[in-house]
Amino acid sequence: MKRAIPLLLLFLLLIVGFSWWVTRSTLTIPGERPTYPSAPTGTASGASPGPAKSVPIPPDVEKAFVSFLVEEASHMDSTHTDAAAAEARFLNWAKRMTEAEMRYTRDLVLSEEAPANQRIAAAFALAKAGRKGAAYQNELISQKFPSDRAEPHSEEEIRNVRNKAFALMQIDEIAARAVGDPEERARLERLGAEAKDSTIKNYVQQKLRELASR
Repeated sequence: MKRAIPLLLLFLLLIVGFSWWVTRSTLTIPGERPTYPSAPTGTASGASPGPAKSVPIPPDVEKAFVSFLVEEASHMDSTHTDAAAAEARFLNWAKRMTEAEMRYTRDLVLSEEAPANQRIAAAFALAKAGRKGAAYQNELISQKFPSDRAEPHSEEEIRNVRNKAFALMQIDEIAARAVGDPEERARLERLGAEAKDSTIKNYVQQKLRELASR
């Protein structure tokens, strides 16, 4: 039973073809906003769909940030991956994310109509935002999830598993920071105590046990 929860993440990866990839390196002068392609260059299977139409782009969100998410999402199905390079690019932007950009990523993750790969990219960016993104991370973790009684392999079950995986992604990052941050550890304990969903609660408890065993 202990392995059942991590399998949710594996199931998500199989559903949406999730992988990390590398397209080009990005050099950034310390203290400056990173620069990314102004538009996606397409995918292996065809032209990029562009930004999700289901989520309006606020005027205070930089177009370069939206293009970055679209660009990264467009390469998720590539067989040529470099997880370390991809994570570095996300961290490069995440540490400079504005409040407006964090709100946009939250809205993108929560939009059922948005392309799955763009939702994954947004969830990963928000998770990497660190403590400054706590309010939005907590929203994804504490959201009301549909019933687990969906028919096996139905669209409802896939949607439920995917949304929970976005929440587990946030928990993983909080737990990683909690290793050396007592405040993040206390936050993780609060999230576990307040969680209404059994999957979320059990996963938080699992992470707390791992922290306690260190």
